[in-house]
Amino acid sequence: MDIQNYDENKYNDTINKFQKELLNYNFDLNLINFLPISILNNENIIQNSNKLSWYKGTYLFDIIDNLIRIPNLIQSTIRG
Repeated sequence: MDIQNYDENKYNDTINKFQKELLNYNFDLNLINFLPISILNNENIIQNSNKLSWYKGTYLFDIIDNLIRIPNLIQSTIRG
C-alpha cells in the first residue's frame, strides 16, 4: 500500500481485478479476506494503521491469531 500512497480507490481496483481472476479458477470469494498492508512501513501488521483509516477491518497478526486450527489428521491416523 505504500507504493499506492495508501489510496483506497487503488486498493479497491486491485482487489476487483484480483477477484475476477480468482473466479476464473472457481475460487469461493466468500472464503477469501483481503487486507491492505505495508510490510516496509509496518502498516496493518501488528496494529491498525492510521494511514489506512478507511479500512475498517483488523490487522494481520490479529487475523493470524484467530485462524481456526485444523487437527493434525496424520498424527491421529498413525495413532489409530
